[in-house]
Formats: sequence, C-alpha cells, structure tokens
Amino acid sequence: MTPEQYEQEFECSFEAAILGAYYGKEIARAERDGRLPKALDLIDGPIHCAWDLGNGANMAIWAFQVSPVGPVVHDFIQISGFYFEDYLKEVTRRGYDGFDYVPHDAKVPSFETGRTRIETMIGLKRKPRLVADHYVDDGINAGRLTLGTATINATTCASGIEALRQYRQEWDEKARVFKTTPKHDWASHPADAWRYLAMAWKEYITPVQPGPDVPSVKAITDYKVEEMWKFNRRPRDRV
Repeated sequence: MTPEQYEQEFECSFEAAILGAYYGKEIARAERDGRLPKALDLIDGPIHCAWDLGNGANMAIWAFQVSPVGPVVHDFIQISGFYFEDYLKEVTRRGYDGFDYVPHDAKVPSFETGRTRIETMIGLKRKPRLVADHYVDDGINAGRLTLGTATINATTCASGIEALRQYRQEWDEKARVFKTTPKHDWASHPADAWRYLAMAWKEYITPVQPGPDVPSVKAITDYKVEEMWKFNRRPRDRV
C-alpha cells in the first residue's frame, strides 16, 4: 500500500482519500496549522497576481502578498465567460496593482486579440514579469514547499484550494500505475497558477542571481530581442 492508502484504510483519514494527489497532505497540514483562515488581513506591500493563461474558464489567478515567512494569499479568480481582458480589468478593479507573474507562453499571440498577452498587459498599464523557465516536477515541488509556509484565505480562495486538493497524477488503467505526469482536468489550471506563484514569490526573500543558464524573474520590458529569441528555443517538456 501507498502511505495514502494505509491512512485511508486503517486510520480512517479522508484527507488521504485522493490517491495520487500532489498537494493533499500539504493542504491538510495547512488547515491543521490554522493557515487557512476564513478571513485574512492585508499586510504592507502590493498585491501581486500569478496567472495561468488559458481561454475563458481555463484561466486562473492567485492574488498574493509576500511576508518574511511566506506568501499571504488573498484571492483566487476563475470566472466563467471571462476573456483575458476581462480578467485584466477585474484584477485592476480589485486593486491588485503589484506584478503579474506569467509563464513564457505569454509571449505567444492571443487567439482572442492577435497580440501577445504581454503586449495587452502593458497596454492596460499592468506590470507583467516572466516566471523563470522550469520543469513541471520542479514547479510542483516548489508548490509543495510553498504550501508549507503560505497562509490562504479559505473563503475567497475556496475553489482554488479545492482544485489544489484534487490535483493529482494521471492513472494508467492498463499498467495499473500512476504516470509521472499530472492529470489534465479542471484542477490543472489553478494548480499551474499556484506553481507560478511558488516559483515567483521567493525573489523577494532570496533574489535569483542572473547567470548564463539561470534566467531571473524580471520585467518583460527589460528583455532584449536576442533574449526573447533564446527563450523561444527551449525544450518542449519545460513550461
């Protein structure tokens, strides 16, 4: 048995009921530690947004601040019927005026407008920053570590927390084993946005030192044309 199966069968633990879940234990621990309160006060500093860029309901945003011990997550946004510019107007309306952390596909022209998401953000006076390129497994591990220190508003982020709880490995029915890749379903987009939050927030605690092979998180307007071309030539299994 896996540890999750043992806990479910012999310890009557419903926290472990989702087999293959990436973040189940971390969320249960955060709840036990009191880090999922029903209300959460603002701290000093701007409110940033971590985006997973999809279309409509496939888009997801976590709004957070940074404390010395971890992120303070105030909001989760995923609205059916909204398009990219609707989301941009919504985060501005809510007063989230910090950086917008986005993955590298923000440089791809949008199906909706024909422009890149970066161009649209800058045009609406947002402040996009590219999250450093990374392997999915590394991002998931960062997500686990971040859940170990994060405080999350359980009221405004309820659907996002549930998505993280449900995010799991894909099951191979034929081989009867879990695959090494995440299951792509409704929970994927909130989980991807959480991964970007996890990769971004620590720049405030331990800034990444730029190097020849380690891109730092910086404003898109700081990139040179040669750098943009370099980012387009990256392995397919990185995001």
